[in-house]
Amino acid sequence: MMLYWIVSTILPTARLFLITSLTGALATSIEVLKLYHSVPLDNFRDSIPGILTLGHTFSPWDIFVYWLAIYVAASMDAGARSRMNRYTW
Repeated sequence: MMLYWIVSTILPTARLFLITSLTGALATSIEVLKLYHSVPLDNFRDSIPGILTLGHTFSPWDIFVYWLAIYVAASMDAGARSRMNRYTW
């Protein structure tokens, strides 16, 4: 969800489909990146920022959960956008 809100903040006027697709691609890419190992990347993964942003181990289950969280965030965003459109002059 955090990644969704970051992308939607960077692209506030973009359509939800674009935001959702871009966020899903980024989240999937980050998870697949866990399969690649190099010394500098592994050193970064051992730090707190690295653990929080990249994690350590690849899991297909995580990709499913990321997409589910993105769907929930997009649904919340769609509801908020529809309420905002009702109250704009």
